[in-house]
Amino acid sequence: AAVRALEATVAAGHVDEATAEQVNGEAFAAAQLDGDDTALFDSFGSEGDPTVAVSNMEAALLSMRTMMDKIEAGEMTVAPRPLDAPMTTPGSSGTGHGADGTSSSGGTGGPGPSGGQNLDGSGGFLWKPESEADGNLVVLLPTDLKGLIDRVEIHSQLPPDDVTKLAEGRFSGDTHNGGRPHFRFDKPGGEFGSDVHVVVFKDDGTTATWQIGNGSERHD
Repeated sequence: AAVRALEATVAAGHVDEATAEQVNGEAFAAAQLDGDDTALFDSFGSEGDPTVAVSNMEAALLSMRTMMDKIEAGEMTVAPRPLDAPMTTPGSSGTGHGADGTSSSGGTGGPGPSGGQNLDGSGGFLWKPESEADGNLVVLLPTDLKGLIDRVEIHSQLPPDDVTKLAEGRFSGDTHNGGRPHFRFDKPGGEFGSDVHVVVFKDDGTTATWQIGNGSERHD
């Protein structure tokens, strides 16, 4: 909810994305309940599970206030955190696990027809194999494609045609996560397998493509 509020504030032009990412980093740090400052865990799990972190409200609020006082006084410096960084994994690189079942890892884009692309960081392309909304794949595209897209498909190989087509995404907005176009699919990314291609068909007849090495892993 906090990240969605920050995204809406950026979209409305009240703050820039750098400021929102700094606020996100500080809020993430202040929300910690255990010694693992790379993740936010919940109350689910068995006794002794290291991914369980709970506290009573009074202690949690005191911890948060102490942390924020240190940040405001300049006694502690907290790094910015991208708005699309999962709450349960360590930032936008490396691997982790949490309630949304995703892992994060880097990737390399492959060449494609009429404009192959590289995977390009937290502000550009994102393959998120299991979204928080429905547990299925969501693909976010760079903002420079906003308003230019006819459709987005996943293909088993290139060049794309009816035989190689695995699925077509449905547009679900372009105002969140830095104003990037979102396309959702009807199953998790892992079910598409490995070495598949996201193909963006643009209104001008050209395409842009991204190669996904492992569909079950996060690529950005």
